[in-house]
Amino acid sequence: FFRFSAFFVSVRVLVVSVICICKVPFGFEMAQSLSSSRALLQAPAEQETMFSLMERTMMKKRSDAKSFMVETTVYLCFVCVFGAVTYLSFDSQLFFFANNIRRQLLDPHYAPDRNWYTIRNAGDLFNYSRFRLLPTMFPNTYPNGKPMSNYSRGFFVSQNFRIGRMRFRQVRVQRGLGCTVNHVFSSVVTSCVPPIATAIEDSAPFGPWNDSSNPVRSAFLWNSVSALCNNGFGTKYCSSVMYGVRMDRYPDSGYVWDFTSDLNASLAELQLLESSRWIDDQTVAVFIDFNLYNPNVGLVGATHLMAEFFPTGAVYLSQSIKPLPVMTLETTKSLGLLVGEIFLTIMVVLYVSREAYEFWGFLTVDVHHCVQCQINRNRQRHGSKLIRCLECGRDFNYQRLPTCPLCGLELVMAHQCWRGYFLDGWNIMDLFNQSLFLWVLSTRFTLRGDMIKMSYTVGDSFLLLFPVAWYYDVTNWVNAGCSLTCFTKTFKYLEKFRQLSMLTRMVQQAMTILLSFGLVFFVIFGGFALAFTVAFGNDVADYRDFSSSLMACIRMLFGDFDYPLIHASNSILAPILFPVFNMICVLILMSVFLAIVSASFQEVKESFLEKAVDYETSAMRILFASWRVKMVELGFMSPINPLYRNVQTLISSFEKCAELNTHQVDDMRALRSEVEHDPDNVKFFSVIVKAFSGKVERPMSLADYNLLRDTVRKYREIEELERMNEIGDDETASQASGSSYGSSRRKLSVTKTSAKLEFSERKSSVQFLGVSQRPRQGSLSGQGGGATASKEGSGAVIRMLPDLEARTEIMMRHLERIQRMIDKKSAQQQQDVRRLSDLAPTPSRTSL
Repeated sequence: FFRFSAFFVSVRVLVVSVICICKVPFGFEMAQSLSSSRALLQAPAEQETMFSLMERTMMKKRSDAKSFMVETTVYLCFVCVFGAVTYLSFDSQLFFFANNIRRQLLDPHYAPDRNWYTIRNAGDLFNYSRFRLLPTMFPNTYPNGKPMSNYSRGFFVSQNFRIGRMRFRQVRVQRGLGCTVNHVFSSVVTSCVPPIATAIEDSAPFGPWNDSSNPVRSAFLWNSVSALCNNGFGTKYCSSVMYGVRMDRYPDSGYVWDFTSDLNASLAELQLLESSRWIDDQTVAVFIDFNLYNPNVGLVGATHLMAEFFPTGAVYLSQSIKPLPVMTLETTKSLGLLVGEIFLTIMVVLYVSREAYEFWGFLTVDVHHCVQCQINRNRQRHGSKLIRCLECGRDFNYQRLPTCPLCGLELVMAHQCWRGYFLDGWNIMDLFNQSLFLWVLSTRFTLRGDMIKMSYTVGDSFLLLFPVAWYYDVTNWVNAGCSLTCFTKTFKYLEKFRQLSMLTRMVQQAMTILLSFGLVFFVIFGGFALAFTVAFGNDVADYRDFSSSLMACIRMLFGDFDYPLIHASNSILAPILFPVFNMICVLILMSVFLAIVSASFQEVKESFLEKAVDYETSAMRILFASWRVKMVELGFMSPINPLYRNVQTLISSFEKCAELNTHQVDDMRALRSEVEHDPDNVKFFSVIVKAFSGKVERPMSLADYNLLRDTVRKYREIEELERMNEIGDDETASQASGSSYGSSRRKLSVTKTSAKLEFSERKSSVQFLGVSQRPRQGSLSGQGGGATASKEGSGAVIRMLPDLEARTEIMMRHLERIQRMIDKKSAQQQQDVRRLSDLAPTPSRTSL
């Protein structure tokens, strides 16, 4: 009853969650890409008359930010569900179960002279099976010497039940096919055995296969894959991808023998196999398979031991123990895991649908409504820098103005048509990640259903369980890739926050130069790997081939190396190659890599300080500011900045003033946008509140508007003077510590040009325009003519001009100071150029 109730409640929660997910808007990127082309242009007439263009732009930003927050919350829930399902599917007892089997059968400390790792030939393999493997697998007495019962004999080390028999299988190759004997030795050597890579599998019977008196004669007959598969699913789980140490693919057919469960009988069978030469020079690999079940933890372990016999006479050993849970619904954990996997599958299907919907949204956007396509088209045709605003239809220069001067619409400098979907790397990662999720979940459900129907009571016969365990292990490998990509995708949402996006921007900034550096690095690194292979490959296993040498060199980069071993192999080249490799790859190339990353981070950091607020950051600030106001109004939190609320109240009072015209009301709305973009600007808020003596809730008049205008003008003027002082201090410090060559040359030329232009513009417009402010999205700007509003204006910019009559002389002194610094550096630069020209060769010297 408890399980049924839990399942019923889980299903109800699942249905409610699906309904909630289906109601989620399909992505912040989709809203951003289509808002400028459809949402605003298709707004109702009532909304156009009720709200101004600035208000509708802020409403769109708030709506997009809400959609982004909802999408982020849903994805975090998806990550939590995925983490919970992954954690529940992994049992901590898996390691101890597999490690116990490994210690009992493979640990060399139990039998130093006869263990798995001392096998060097076929005789050692038979001795290991006789003295270690068979007595451990088929015990007949307790440690005190007393005989075991029939029930106890079915257990491996008293805790693990043995499922069926143990199987020996070998793969043989045909003699003389795939290799040739050199004519120099053809008189003394008559045949050869090829390696598995070029050989053909032998399926002919050999040895005493036709001796009816030999009990093991069936071991000398070849069996196909279908004949060896007896797990009840036909050929579905009959093969697994088994590779050797040289990545050789071994077939799943061969010659097999299943040992009986009695120790004395199995030892007699092993003796017959050895005396009949079951393993000879045509044998390339021997596989040992058996299955165990631990009822205490509910795990099944499929053990696979492999001994590879190379044509050179060497033997390489490997082992694979793959435990897997019994996937039934008999426990609450299994039931909860099934419900979690179903819920995860539904969420993945919904994300696939969302991805298809997003692609359809990009596909339906016309190229004429794509800002980037419009820019490229104008650039190719007539080189124009003008684009048409999708909101109001006005043409403006996108390189000078980041927003439309009429409606304040921010430009999305990316493709919004079908090209934009494939140019976004996150979309490619989503497609790859969702494909992996669908494969893993479908394979898990298939394995669960098949293991529920599987019968483990095979009696005294062998059960082929290793391919099933191999498929389950492959799903874990792919699931590991899903975990990596799933948590990597969180950076997609973190980069929407200005301060948290520095990491992704740094990677994007350094990607081009890192690709060039990576090409140079891997060319040099590959040369060293090949040199180490040729120099030490005959004696050192880590450098036996090129791929192994690459891994050894990678470990050497992190300090993992065995210099005495390579020195013993080649005492001449080791003292040369080892220090040269560390000097070039470790010290020089790694230092260059760190310098590239550090320089990219510094550039991103400086660009963040200078760059204006982008669309996403602006939208998130507006949303958080509105949330903060609501939380304060509801009493859940105390106001962080009381001045912010006073300024908001003051602006609301001005918007209700009947004496203000339309342009002046738009100015107030633009001021509100700037306040909401920067709610922590205490200095600016205190100046405004102080000008009105704290009385912000009274009715406002035109005189109050003029007072606010003068206050903003004076604040802008002081802010500009402080910035000019900072520029002057920076120039002084640069003159004192800067050098005459290198990067300071480039900085000097750029500073000189920009400062001269700024000085000339300020000098010609100081009596009319005053101090020009840098344009910022959603902020006040001091550009314009006079104290009146612009005739084109929509309220995006307040045309308040500072009165500079009292401070003109101070400003001019600062500008003259900067100009003197620039002239001095220009003279020094010309002197350096003349000195370098004197050192140049004359035409008479180079005429020959």
